[in-house]
Amino acid sequence: MPVADIKRIHIISHESQKEKIVSELQKVGLIEVTDLRERLATTDWRLLLKEGREPELRELDQKLLELDHAIDFLSNFEETGKGFIDGFFSSKTPMKRTEFERAGDFSEYKKICDRCNSLERRLNELKNEKNKLLCTLDQLSGWTGLDIPLEEMGRTEKTNIVLGTVNAFEEMREDLTELAPETYLKAVSESEEGYHILAIYMKDKEEEVTQAMRKYDFARVTFPELTGTPSEVQARINEELSIIEKEKGDIKAEISDLLRHKSGLLAMYDHIHIDREREEIIKNFAKTETSFLIEGWIKEKNIETLRNLLKSVSNTVEIFTRDPEDGENPPIALENTTLADPFEAIIDMYSLPKYSEMDPTPLVTAFFIVFFGVCLSDACYGIMLSILSILMTKKYVMGPTGKKFLRLLAICGISSVFFGVLGGSWFGDLLKMPALWVNPVDDPMTMLIFALILGITHIFVGIGAKMYNNIRRGNIKDAVFDQLTWFTLLSGLVLIILAEMNIISLGKIPYGVAGLGAMTLVLTHGRSQKGMVKKLVFGLASLYGMVGYLGDVLSYSRLMALGLATGVIAMVFNNMALMTRGIPLIGVLIAAIVLIVGHLFNLLVSTLGAFIHTCRLNYVEFFSKFYEGGGKRFSPFRVSTKYVEIEEV
Repeated sequence: MPVADIKRIHIISHESQKEKIVSELQKVGLIEVTDLRERLATTDWRLLLKEGREPELRELDQKLLELDHAIDFLSNFEETGKGFIDGFFSSKTPMKRTEFERAGDFSEYKKICDRCNSLERRLNELKNEKNKLLCTLDQLSGWTGLDIPLEEMGRTEKTNIVLGTVNAFEEMREDLTELAPETYLKAVSESEEGYHILAIYMKDKEEEVTQAMRKYDFARVTFPELTGTPSEVQARINEELSIIEKEKGDIKAEISDLLRHKSGLLAMYDHIHIDREREEIIKNFAKTETSFLIEGWIKEKNIETLRNLLKSVSNTVEIFTRDPEDGENPPIALENTTLADPFEAIIDMYSLPKYSEMDPTPLVTAFFIVFFGVCLSDACYGIMLSILSILMTKKYVMGPTGKKFLRLLAICGISSVFFGVLGGSWFGDLLKMPALWVNPVDDPMTMLIFALILGITHIFVGIGAKMYNNIRRGNIKDAVFDQLTWFTLLSGLVLIILAEMNIISLGKIPYGVAGLGAMTLVLTHGRSQKGMVKKLVFGLASLYGMVGYLGDVLSYSRLMALGLATGVIAMVFNNMALMTRGIPLIGVLIAAIVLIVGHLFNLLVSTLGAFIHTCRLNYVEFFSKFYEGGGKRFSPFRVSTKYVEIEEV
């Protein structure tokens, strides 16, 4: 089965060869390095645990921080023109290796980083200045009618000159006329918030005047830093705002010019990121003063390749390998055919197999293709799905999982074409093509029986996979008493149903097969219990498992339901378009829009439904029969980038 054979590997060499060996390991990406620090710290080998190169790591981290900040800053001013789909797929910038290697030295980009920081600082300062000026403008908005310079507000020898707001100017003036008739009051402006007033009163009446004004919520307003009349101040502020806008424009123009360095910044970042990962991995080594030890995992087929590569860069390296020992948990590397490889994404979404388990990918591939095709089951939808998936694979830059997913959809699209042709569904009934087998809309019962047969087959294969796993592990008893008994019983039940439907005629054989299965089930399923009574009770209770199997089989009726839904929804849109076609002048246009939008909607929804329910049948009904999962993916130490997708020419 396509789980790669993994070996434990130890690489020992002289300290002086470390940089060359580590660089080569990173370049070829063949081993997963094990972190030895925790294990060595608790054993007698703790003397081999040396301090990592923390100062070097801190220096690299600082460079990465500066570059990352500059990239983020410039990206804010970049007009990417990317649509929704571009943003979903294109997480990295494609770059040819030759261009990537020309990244140069960090000192060249340090100047750009510093300049970005300086421009960002200045933009923030301008933003704060602008906000402050706008705030002052807002405060002055009610005082433009005041013709007294603001610096003259305050106290004279005998008077107080104040500005403020009140909610009832006329009432306040009447009160002050009686209380202090020499007081001068002027309403400079009026707004929804109240009156902006100028008040000049004698100092010796300050207490009485202040108390009277307080009755009308007088709030004093001061402009201690401003000189000139409010109109003059507003004119100066508007001029300063213009200067700020001009400077911001100049800065943005400079940033636009700096954007031409962005690809270099991305490449420089990834260069340093690669260096940092190399430094980080060195922390996992065991070391003496003159040598170092690397422990890790490697695929068996790559051992000789690695040995030759390391011998070519160092004459002091020694490589030792062995099989995984009991208690060790080797990482998992799946190796499937070109057809099955995209369906590893389905396994990834669930859980990778343990090292001792079989890889379920080939089985999932076969059933996923069939189930998805039955669910979508429209020839035109299948063609569109395959073409769109292939075009997106060609156009967009994406990671391995994204590529696998699109290849999966392209394959499933072909399956949909196959079942669409069998069912005569071409955009539903838009194109009148005869069904080569059966149309689900015309004969849903046949499709239901077909779906249930697929389900029974799926479950039998799941039981067989469990039996195979037990035989591989040497658990022959479990394979016979747990899986073979169920296989016999369920086979007998299926034969009985077929016989009762007069599809086959085998006499009493089906009953004999089912009885044999039931009897061995009762006699063997309680074998782990103590005492005959317990064994028998547990054996009899295991027969209740038939209810679970019946429920599982019925779950596959969703295949028929989804295929039927796809065809019916397509027919509904076709009928809607047919009805609008008769509208004068614009009828044909409306019909075309209904057809395009309706079928695109149906394609999207039906594809989503087909994917989700096919996953569900594999995860719940199929995997529950044999699959445990819990494996850890083989993750070799290799060159990895954050921003750049290196394209090999």
